[in-house]
Amino acid sequence: MSHPQLVSPMWSGQIQQDQFEAFEDRWSATNITICVVDSMHGRPAEGLAFRLQRKVGGEWQDQLQGHTDERGEVAGLLSPLAVTSGIYRVELDIDGYFASLGMVAFNPNVTMDFRVLDPTQQHHISILITPHSYLTYRSS
Repeated sequence: MSHPQLVSPMWSGQIQQDQFEAFEDRWSATNITICVVDSMHGRPAEGLAFRLQRKVGGEWQDQLQGHTDERGEVAGLLSPLAVTSGIYRVELDIDGYFASLGMVAFNPNVTMDFRVLDPTQQHHISILITPHSYLTYRSS
């Protein structure tokens, strides 16, 4: 069965409807997810190094680190049982990602703090990157 292709005016790439459906399925299993898109090339930012931390007593404690998957995602960062109210930080190694593509990034790292008020809700963080800029927002 052929799915219609969805085209975003921000991206040069096309995204299949079944990719959106598969992503929504992964969302339902966790409370914190991150998706990074290389908007310069119009594709997921695969292999981008990340670190997730949580602020506890004024100090940042590592929760998880690794690399984004082939969809540019870090799905299932923390299980619903591990997510608590508080302030979290995600750090992305933009320098390393663009260096692997033979480019130099203006922003070597992206650090984003966010607040979890209700740990039972989904917290999906979308981040669009280029070698010269980034944009982040909470998706619903």
